[in-house]
Amino acid sequence: MNILLDTHTLIWWSLETHKLSISARSLLDDIDNNLFVSVVSI
Repeated sequence: MNILLDTHTLIWWSLETHKLSISARSLLDDIDNNLFVSVVSI
């Protein structure tokens, strides 16, 4: 699955994973998923 991360999700996943739901964390941690970040977020 392709997943486009918004700025909040990127920050929370990087620094504060406890703010993400269990389902969100499992999607982000699944190595079969492709994660993308917009240049605007960086």
